[in-house]
Amino acid sequence: MNFRKSFSAILIFATMAMGYTDTLDVVYFDQIVVTGTRTMNRIKDLPLSISVLNASVLQDKEQQPLLDLLSENVPGLFVSNRTNIGYGVGSGSGGTISMRGVGAFPNTQVLVMIDGRPDVMGLFGHPLGDAYLAGNIERIEVVRGPASVLYGSNAMGGVINIITKDIAEKEFRIKVPIKYSSFNTQNISLTHSCGIANFGYSISGGYITSEGFREQGCDDYESLNLNLVANVRFSQNLKAKMNFYSSDYEVWDPGQITSPFTDHVFNILRTGGDLSLVHSHGKMTGNLKLHHNFGHHEILDGSNYESDDFMTGLIVTETFHYAAESNLTVGFDARQSGGKAIVNGAWPDWKEHDVAEVSGLVNLHHRFLDRIIFEAGIRYTDHSVIGDQWVPAAGAIVKLPRNYNFKLRYSKGYRNPTINEMYLFLPSTEDLEAEVSETLEASVEKAIAEWFHAGITVHKTDLTNLIEKTFVAGPLYRNVGKVNIQGVEFESELLLPPFWGIHLACSFNDFSKTLTNSPESKLNLGVRFNLPEKLFARLDAQFVGGLHSLENPYNYTNTIVKTDDYFLLDFHTSYILNSYLSLNGRVDNLLDKEYEMMKGFPMPGRMFTIGLTLNN
Repeated sequence: MNFRKSFSAILIFATMAMGYTDTLDVVYFDQIVVTGTRTMNRIKDLPLSISVLNASVLQDKEQQPLLDLLSENVPGLFVSNRTNIGYGVGSGSGGTISMRGVGAFPNTQVLVMIDGRPDVMGLFGHPLGDAYLAGNIERIEVVRGPASVLYGSNAMGGVINIITKDIAEKEFRIKVPIKYSSFNTQNISLTHSCGIANFGYSISGGYITSEGFREQGCDDYESLNLNLVANVRFSQNLKAKMNFYSSDYEVWDPGQITSPFTDHVFNILRTGGDLSLVHSHGKMTGNLKLHHNFGHHEILDGSNYESDDFMTGLIVTETFHYAAESNLTVGFDARQSGGKAIVNGAWPDWKEHDVAEVSGLVNLHHRFLDRIIFEAGIRYTDHSVIGDQWVPAAGAIVKLPRNYNFKLRYSKGYRNPTINEMYLFLPSTEDLEAEVSETLEASVEKAIAEWFHAGITVHKTDLTNLIEKTFVAGPLYRNVGKVNIQGVEFESELLLPPFWGIHLACSFNDFSKTLTNSPESKLNLGVRFNLPEKLFARLDAQFVGGLHSLENPYNYTNTIVKTDDYFLLDFHTSYILNSYLSLNGRVDNLLDKEYEMMKGFPMPGRMFTIGLTLNN
């Protein structure tokens, strides 16, 4: 697809859509989010680029990995995949997250959080895509662009915050989705929630198994997961919330089609949770959060790798609401991560390391009159190995006539070296410095009542100090990488009452050097039909162009090759028979297209899913 023609078409559509005038109140941009400033604010009042996936979008992924859903709905975000279900870890794995071209490799530059807590592997610093399932999820907030001033290391490309539900009073629900898909894929789960007076809890669990579709190589998958959320309100001004998950899964790596594997298997156990205390007294609101996650990994791919890792931390946030729609937030973060690893035959003994990071931040959100909002923040962080640094961000919003918003923002992000890069596999490289991103972005947004909203964003990002594996006098990690990225994003939602809705998300990027797993263009179009309490149907179209991959992902010195552009259609429908039973079905890759996201890993053709859901 020609970049200029595609971009011109988007601009024309955006201009036409924004040309409407009305005198109605804007509803969509009144949506409240917490990821943008660590306290509750409306999207329209934040100078960041934020996408939100709510419960109606998430229901289609009940107890299934969430990352694919993000890739299908968020402009500028792309998640790689290699089989019908499951991502895996290590060389040749899927589940790499790219945000505006940042983060795909080594998959440590986009931070995944659950209820505001960082959730990454303690030794390698990457998220665990197979552990994030759609159980007890209220919504997902995605910050597109650096968010390190608020969330520290790993947020140099953006943040994905998975927010769990608060259980309301007088609630008692049971939901049992049962699904069967192509390749003997079976998924059964149970969700139960209950609210009594000032206490509520929700527990969900699921089991997924699949024989995979690859005839050359084994791509079987099996997982067992559990999620528990509980909240209690002590008074009108004080409440506590506990969040816990455990995921035990086995993923087989089928290898490239030209060199398949039948004995490469990954056994992963991940567990994480947090305990939060939230208060609101007068003009003060705050949150104290203790969090911990750990995992045990056994990788049988010829190396017989085994590891135990952890991350433990404390997050304290206090916000002073000193005027209407103006506030000052101060925060303190402390986290320690590490673990031990062994490779049978290569390391005779366990290698054990840990690192710590302590940070403080200040963030000001101030409204001038009725038309201008200014926001600025700065973080000071001190790392036990890397040392200290300052991380600033600043932005502004100008509210124009006819419900236009103009946003301008500068932000800096960083990512500290991982224990893997400093100590494992290669000679110790403690002289590494933090990777750095600097982004300047501008947006124009328009909303018309509750039935239409649109936004277009242009951004420029400079990545410096990138850590890359070099092979001068032997393999070694060094700060030698540099990339410049320019891009355009467009996102809109059109509601056609009473039954129809259309969502469009697209992005175009220009990279100064070829990047893997980061498409130059991505377009997503979703059309949904909803007959309340009876029928739901959705058709999703996706185009991906300019995608590159390592020719051999098991050899990092190998050349980069371009994969073919592809266009996919997916269809999903559900029908409510009565208040206790609903039927659902979907067809992925409706046109039975042949395509690859990673070189040598052909994706499955047309896939069918049928299911039923029991609920009270």
